[in-house]
Amino acid sequence: MKYRIAIILLLFLVCSNAFAQHPEFGNISAEEIKDQSQLEDSISDAIVLYKGRETHFEYHGVEGWYLVTQMHQRVKVLDKKGVARATKKIRYYSDENRKQEIYDVEGFTYNFKEGKVDKEKLEKEGIFNLVINDNWQETSFTLPNVKVGSVVEYRYKVLSDFLKIDDLILQEDIPVKKYYAKISTPQ
Repeated sequence: MKYRIAIILLLFLVCSNAFAQHPEFGNISAEEIKDQSQLEDSISDAIVLYKGRETHFEYHGVEGWYLVTQMHQRVKVLDKKGVARATKKIRYYSDENRKQEIYDVEGFTYNFKEGKVDKEKLEKEGIFNLVINDNWQETSFTLPNVKVGSVVEYRYKVLSDFLKIDDLILQEDIPVKKYYAKISTPQ
């Protein structure tokens, strides 16, 4: 009986993952921006429409194994306080022997203006790297032209020689509508 339940659960997970749709980065519909249904149900200042994470291992010759994680997040701003969600700060560890690195940072702000989707790109000048101390650094960015009703979307990659997979945080201080995680490990 235990095996039947396990097989049914496994089939459910495989099938639900096979049919799950993940939003394409940089592409959003006008309906998603105009949708006001979250306003009626939420006491939050924003809502995460999509949070995705893909983690895998890469072998870099002499340097050895690295853990690569790509993060992708889409957030709808519901009120003035939620505008602060357009700023993202990512702290990471780095010293002489071990390191983490943030790269391929991209982002967009979407607004609905004059009957169509207005899309503004995060420019390279809007991405800042700060050395906090000998061991910690921070990459931060603020997406442009964010206001109530905007949808902000960003993605970035983390390269790490720490071969520890971080915890999956399924719920944040604001509601998460859809979460996707994929972790691939070598055999």
